[in-house]
Amino acid sequence: MTEQQRPLPSPPDHTRHSSTVPEDEVNLLDVLAVLVRKKNLILVVLSIFILGSILYAQSFTPKFRATIGFLPSDKPDLFFYFPDNVVSLLHGLDENKAQGKEPGKYGPWLFQNFLITIQSSQLQEKVFNEGKFLEKFLGGNQDADKRKVVLGEISNALQIKPGNGQFTYLEMVGTKPKVMADFLNALAESALVETVNNLKVSLQQIIKSQLSKLSANLETYLAEAKLEREQKIRHLLNNLEIAKKLGVVKNNFNSSSIISSSAFVLRKDEVLEEALPLWYVYGQYALEQELAMLRREPISYPKNKEVASLKLKIAELSKIDLSNLTFEPAIISQTSIPPDQPFEPEKIKIVTTGAVLGLFVAIFLAFLSHFVKLVRVRQSSDSA
Repeated sequence: MTEQQRPLPSPPDHTRHSSTVPEDEVNLLDVLAVLVRKKNLILVVLSIFILGSILYAQSFTPKFRATIGFLPSDKPDLFFYFPDNVVSLLHGLDENKAQGKEPGKYGPWLFQNFLITIQSSQLQEKVFNEGKFLEKFLGGNQDADKRKVVLGEISNALQIKPGNGQFTYLEMVGTKPKVMADFLNALAESALVETVNNLKVSLQQIIKSQLSKLSANLETYLAEAKLEREQKIRHLLNNLEIAKKLGVVKNNFNSSSIISSSAFVLRKDEVLEEALPLWYVYGQYALEQELAMLRREPISYPKNKEVASLKLKIAELSKIDLSNLTFEPAIISQTSIPPDQPFEPEKIKIVTTGAVLGLFVAIFLAFLSHFVKLVRVRQSSDSA
C-alpha cells in the first residue's frame, strides 16, 4: 500500500469528552442540593444554638448604669462674695503679685475639690448610713457583716467621666437602678455641703492667720510706744532723784520759754534731751506731777498711716461672717434618673452571634454527613 493510499488518522472526538463532567468538580447546584437534603439537620443545629444563646443571655443578671452630671459654678471667684480689698487680705495680694498669681480665683480649685469630695469613701459611708441604703441595696437583708462588702462594691462602681465641654459625669454600675439613682443624688447633695463646709473652714483659717499677722504688726507699734514711754519714765526718775538729793523742790524758771527757745534738742532715739537738765528746770514737785500723769495715761498707738491702715484691715476681716454666705462649688446639671434599660447583657448581640455560629456549624455538619455517605457508597460498590 502506497503512502497515498494510507488512511488519514481520525480527528479526536471532542464531543465525547465534553459531554462528561469530572467527578472532582463541585457544582453549585450540587451544593444547594446537599443543603436542601440536609435542611432538617441544619434547622435542628441552628435551633439548638439559638436556644442555647437565649438561655446564656438570660443567665446574666441585668446591669444598669445610673449617671449624674455636674458643671463648674458660674460664680468662679471670691470677688462675688467679698469686696476686692477683703479678697486681697484673704489671699495676700502682694505675695500673689510677686508670684504672678491672680488672687480670688478659686472656681477650678473648688470644683476639683467637689469632685474629690464626692469620691471620698468617708462621705460615701456617711450617705450610705444616713440614707439607710444597706437594706435598699440588699433588698431588706439587715446583715451588718455585708456592710463593708456593699460599701466596697459601691466605691468600685462609682467612676468620674468627662463629658462634652465643661460637663463632668459621675456614673454608677449595678443591678438596682432606682436605688443607685437615689444614692447618686444624695451623694451629690452631701458633697456640695461638705465642700462648702471645707471652704468655710479654710477661709476661717486664712482670716485667723491674717488677723494674727496684722495684730502682730500692730503690737509692734504698741511695743515701740511702750518702750518710748518707759524711756521717758526712766529719764524723769533719774532727774527726780537728782532733784531730791540737791533739794530742788521748785524752780522759778519758765520751762515753756526754754522749750520755745530751742533749749531742748532731739537725740537719735527721739527722746528729748534738754540743754538744761530737767531737775534744774522743773524741780522735785513738777517732776513728781509729770510722772504721775504719765503713768496714769494708757499706752496708745502712735497716730500714723501705717497704724490706721492696720486697724482698718483688722476691722474689715473681723466683721466677716461666713455663716451668712452661701457658696456654690458646682451645679448639678442633670440629676440621676433610674435607667429603664440595662446595658449588660447585650441579648440581641448574644443571640445574633449564636445564630451565626450555629449556621456555620450546621452547614459544616451537613457537608460532613454528605461526605460520609458518599464514602460509604463507594466502599459498598467496591466490595460488590
